[in-house]
Amino acid sequence: MNFSTTRQRLYVILGLVAVVAAIALFFVIQSRGGGSDNNTDMTATASASGLEVPNPAACVVDPRSIENLTLLASGPLTGTITPIAETIAAATPVQSVSADPATMSNVLNLIRQSIACRNAGDYARTFALYTDEYAQALLLGAIVGSGADATQAIAAISTPRPQPSYTWKGISAFGQVEMLSPDLSATLVIGQSANPGSTSIETIERFWVINDNGVLRIAGIEDLTPSNEATPPVTGTPAA
Repeated sequence: MNFSTTRQRLYVILGLVAVVAAIALFFVIQSRGGGSDNNTDMTATASASGLEVPNPAACVVDPRSIENLTLLASGPLTGTITPIAETIAAATPVQSVSADPATMSNVLNLIRQSIACRNAGDYARTFALYTDEYAQALLLGAIVGSGADATQAIAAISTPRPQPSYTWKGISAFGQVEMLSPDLSATLVIGQSANPGSTSIETIERFWVINDNGVLRIAGIEDLTPSNEATPPVTGTPAA
């Protein structure tokens, strides 16, 4: 299963080019040393249409350090990363059951915070919400895809760049939080631009979340957005 998509890579380029114009980084838009606080109040703003826009102020996870990012960029982390990719590839909806209310709340708050960190232009904190395996794959993809020096790329990723509110991403609906195993869930998220002039669905993503040694982390983000311009019918729980 390929989680790196052209659409996601372009989304991140828009944020990073403004930080270091000389570096064109291609990677998707967190150390076991910095996890998410699942009880954090995920403050968000809501538009008149009900769009939930995670506020950058809700991006409170400790960022991955330059040292940690450097370690991830150095190569395989044998024995220290969550071997989740094969598990995700083998998972099917037939295996799933709906999450209990507490798990659902924690998973959705994690997703909200990850989008808040994207809206903040803070990729070191965004990566702190990902498993080591997923963060490493994205980081190496950014370095290889851009041809940038690893030190420069990591410096760019580690430098927060506040984004104007019209570029923020909002959530128009959540799907059910489906448990594929006691530790693995999958959730559809319907995304839309926070730009007041935008009324169409921008992204349909499936967030894979795993209990990583007691901390919920995002193990993959699968882009399911149709390539054509048609707007598909979507059934989900309104975000607001």
